[in-house]
Amino acid sequence: MFKTDNVIETLHEDYPLRMLVICDVGWRTRTIINPDKQLVRRLADIGSLPASLYLGTLGLPGLCAYFTTCEVFQVKAGDVLVINAASSPISNVVGQIAKIKGCKVIAFAGSKERCDWVRELGFDCVFNANAVGISPALQRVASQGVDFYFDSVGASFTKEVLAHVNSLGTICVCGYISTYGNRECTDPYHLIFSRERQVSSTSVMDYTARFEEAEKQLLDWINMGKLKFRELLFNGFEKLPEALAAVYDMRTVGKVIVKSAAAPSLLTMLVEY
Repeated sequence: MFKTDNVIETLHEDYPLRMLVICDVGWRTRTIINPDKQLVRRLADIGSLPASLYLGTLGLPGLCAYFTTCEVFQVKAGDVLVINAASSPISNVVGQIAKIKGCKVIAFAGSKERCDWVRELGFDCVFNANAVGISPALQRVASQGVDFYFDSVGASFTKEVLAHVNSLGTICVCGYISTYGNRECTDPYHLIFSRERQVSSTSVMDYTARFEEAEKQLLDWINMGKLKFRELLFNGFEKLPEALAAVYDMRTVGKVIVKSAAAPSLLTMLVEY
């Protein structure tokens, strides 16, 4: 659980009073941490933009999307990218960066509400994954095949997509939400090796030395109107259970954020798919 907050007491010269930081500390209103032993990021002033962006588009979700798209995939104009769970904090940024780079982006989301939001991002094709056949949809809009696949769903969804991924195409597995708690899931990844497709294994933490570079680029795109974001804000620490329920509600659109009434600068990120 990540949160942003002000430093209210300090014994560390690099973290003065009132500095805004982000750290992973769980559901709490006060925390004692040693920044030399735990990842704590000092946050830059982003003007009138909400500090909650550091829990989404400027935080680990956005950084993960940036390095996946620009370093792992290294997309270029004309490439075809498929994303699922397209309204999620990572997937939507992957798709938006790919559009900035000139790719064709085919997006799947899990409800009408989420598809409506994803369409606002300017992707080339948007499908409700629960209302269409995945393979027939790709046959219609990606007749030349798929170059890159950003997967957050796995199982049967991925099995259908893999039939359309070009030889030497690249797949990045971010998650496999359709298999969580399902002991009888179907493993689709034997289809990867039959056509020399590439699967990347990486972590956003591999790029910590370049977080500032990525953050600056993401912020520039936001300020230019090229990178959009949406948030769902809950006010009050006691709203955490309600916010957690919203994460798993398919009607929910936007990054789920909880703002503590006791400490107005505190914003809490919930894991979202």
